Amino acid sequence: MSELIHLRIEKGLKDEIQNIVNDGLYSTRSEFLKEAARMRLKELHKERAIKELSKIHGKGNKSTKKQREKAVKEGLKSKRDIFKELGVE
Repeated sequence: MSELIHLRIEKGLKDEIQNIVNDGLYSTRSEFLKEAARMRLKELHKERAIKELSKIHGKGNKSTKKQREKAVKEGLKSKRDIFKELGVE
């Protein structure tokens, strides 16, 4: 189900979006904005996953026993869970 939201953006940004719509890349400004929101959310999920992985692994290639125990204690997700969320198994 869709919900209506109101959004204020700068005129220059609105004009750029309208130009993209006029060029036929999107059929409406709403379609463009929905796609932009989806793409940004996907980026944020990836950034979060990378941050989680770095907590588990540290800066090296292999995690130490101490790092793995700390990750479990802090309730961090496993590599497998993070990769699954990203669709990379």
